[in-house]
Amino acid sequence: MTGTLRLARRLRPLPDLGEHEVTASQLATNGTESGMYNSDHIGRTVAVRAYGCLHAGKLTAVTDSMTDPLIVLQIGTYQTVAVHPSHRVTVAPVGCKLTVTAVPKADPS
Repeated sequence: MTGTLRLARRLRPLPDLGEHEVTASQLATNGTESGMYNSDHIGRTVAVRAYGCLHAGKLTAVTDSMTDPLIVLQIGTYQTVAVHPSHRVTVAPVGCKLTVTAVPKADPS
């Protein structure tokens, strides 16, 4: 399988991120308006690992799933991901950008 990028099983929080590692339920705050949460995090850059992919970009909407007990995150214009309320989400600090780097694992020998 040439060209396949294997990702870690889960996104691991960095020690210096502290309060910037939140759960999806913490994004669903401040009540709802027209079915969408008035989250303080709207417009902030977020990264969430779900379904074998890393989704990153500006958070544009937070809603409840109509069929499952999940929280639906709209990231950017075209990315929508539904995650469990306890799922980890990285929120970039104000004034910072989020950079994702993929590097090969070190050979254990």
